[in-house]
Amino acid sequence: MRYLARRFAFYLVTAWAALTLNFLIPRLMPGDPVQALLSRFRGRLDPRATEALTAMFGLGDESMCSTARTWST
Repeated sequence: MRYLARRFAFYLVTAWAALTLNFLIPRLMPGDPVQALLSRFRGRLDPRATEALTAMFGLGDESMCSTARTWST
C-alpha cells in the first residue's frame, strides 16, 4: 500500500509539473504567435483572422493569473 501511495504522489507531482510547463512556456516565449502565424500567409488572410486566432489561442488582454485560472478549469 505504501508503494502505491508513493507512486500515486509521484504521478501527481509529475502531472502538475507537465501542465505547469505546458502553460508557461508558450506564454513566456518572446514575440506574438498570432503575428508569426499570419506572416506566413503574407497578407492573404482577412484582418478578422487576427482577432479570431487571438481568441482561439487565449492571448487576450487578460493577466497571466486570470488566464491560468480559466485554463485550469
